[in-house]
Amino acid sequence: MKEPKIILFSKSLNLIEEVPMGQRERFLSLEDEELLFRKACGTTVITNHCALIEKLYKLGATHVFKAPDFWDDLQPFLIDDQLNNFLNKHFPCLEGQRRQDFSSLLTSHKLAQLPLLLTGESGTGKTYLAKKIHDYTNPKKVFIAKNLSEIPSNLMESELFGHKKGSFTGATTDKKGLLERVNGGTLFLDEISGLSLEVQMKLLKVIEEKEFTPIGATRSIKVTFHLISATCDDLQEMIKGKKMRPDFLARINALQWHLIPLRERKHDITNYLETLQKDYKRQIYFTPEAREALENYSWPNNIRELKNYYQRIQSLRASVIRNFEKQTPPNRYQRSICPSKGLPGLIEEVEGEVFRNSYQQNQGRPNHICKDLKISKSVFYRLSQQLETEVKKEASH
Repeated sequence: MKEPKIILFSKSLNLIEEVPMGQRERFLSLEDEELLFRKACGTTVITNHCALIEKLYKLGATHVFKAPDFWDDLQPFLIDDQLNNFLNKHFPCLEGQRRQDFSSLLTSHKLAQLPLLLTGESGTGKTYLAKKIHDYTNPKKVFIAKNLSEIPSNLMESELFGHKKGSFTGATTDKKGLLERVNGGTLFLDEISGLSLEVQMKLLKVIEEKEFTPIGATRSIKVTFHLISATCDDLQEMIKGKKMRPDFLARINALQWHLIPLRERKHDITNYLETLQKDYKRQIYFTPEAREALENYSWPNNIRELKNYYQRIQSLRASVIRNFEKQTPPNRYQRSICPSKGLPGLIEEVEGEVFRNSYQQNQGRPNHICKDLKISKSVFYRLSQQLETEVKKEASH
């Protein structure tokens, strides 16, 4: 996608002189107001005519900078060729204003190392996005991803900060925590809502002071890292419920990107399928009727479900898909009340079915599911692993 020209508008100054020679082809110098107004929509404008700023924004200008001496302030907003190539390769569905917003987010995260919060339903691709952001902003350093819902609450502090041998019962050796291991790299903490208030306070201090002390240690360790957090939950509601510190949320939310569910961007489904096809030699053709059916399906598990569906059809012999039927698991409640597995087997199947229904209704949000089913996080994690295994099996049949 070709980037729009940046407009330099002045009737008295030669603004192009402030632009380095190698960058000048990206700029357009104008002196005619009417021509400026016609071209303003979706562009960045640099001008020394401050009276025009309000009108330029009303006409759709993306940014307006005051001249002269604008170059240093403008640089973070420039989309370079490397970034354009990166977006075209990994995020071809991003267009228009959303593409510009994402470009600005990447630049801010890269230059200022501002913490980034990813929000959105389960299956929308937050882990994938976090890894790609790291690949652009901090590619030569380590990337560590951790789903906090997998960690028992009594081990959370040790997992993050590490501990010294003998600091508590069971600490038989020294352990480096995630913060020490990620030093210089990118730390991705999924399900950030799983942190207790106490651990939130300690992590907040690390983010602000760039140092921490492992459990049982006497010396602090200095660290620098890019922090990306993610959640399916409504963190503002958690603040109201006294489960999230407002200062902690404000700190991890310096930058935010919301991943839109697949059902709200149906026009992207075809693009996603084309992207998935690139990983396979055998190309699948979807008839117009099949494409329409795919776009009309709600995809409750979002991109994860779409990928599983595509993997399943790649395992079939048909290369032309003429219709689409969602894969609905058999209704276990309609089975015999005395299955061959006996009562334990029946209980396990009912448990799995109830969990699957709650998972879909609550869009994968752990806290909502635990509250809905009145289960602990450890039970949630166990059942979610079982569900993931079951979904993979269905996709392979």
